[in-house]
Amino acid sequence: GPAYSDNTYATTGTGPQTATLKVSGFPSPLQGQCEEYNGSTWTEGGAIPTNTTVSGTAGTSTAGVIGGGLLNNAGGGVNTSYEYNGSWTLGNTINTTRSHLQGYGIQTAAVIAGGMLGYTPGAFQTAVEDYNGTTWVTNPASITTARSGCAAYAGTTSAGMISGGYNPG
Repeated sequence: GPAYSDNTYATTGTGPQTATLKVSGFPSPLQGQCEEYNGSTWTEGGAIPTNTTVSGTAGTSTAGVIGGGLLNNAGGGVNTSYEYNGSWTLGNTINTTRSHLQGYGIQTAAVIAGGMLGYTPGAFQTAVEDYNGTTWVTNPASITTARSGCAAYAGTTSAGMISGGYNPG
């Protein structure tokens, strides 16, 4: 496929091939940016109001949601969430403040999992949260091994999976 409009790394994304949303990434001037993919071209999307990156992301380019993330590469996680439909709208706060987490599902039935507290060594998380389109609820099921930056993630709020990730040792 075609290249992104912005030269970024450590991005997060969601959606099927014909309605993909790529959110944020580094270098720092590109944090808070997003791009939409329609199956053939990438176009600039709306900027996230708070300049975050490495958030948990779910949904599509027309109905997306992000939760958590790293604010301005400042070393600390955030607890905000936003919904996307071409522009970002502030949602409710997530329960466990963290960055480098992963997400899956749709905007009204999303999951975020794992992550870490900013760049704090060893502060890897097992927390899982579900979103119903209004509220984030801590899921009683947690990840068996605390991790951040999971490589694969997919599913629904009732049947999902993550794999890979980072946890020293």
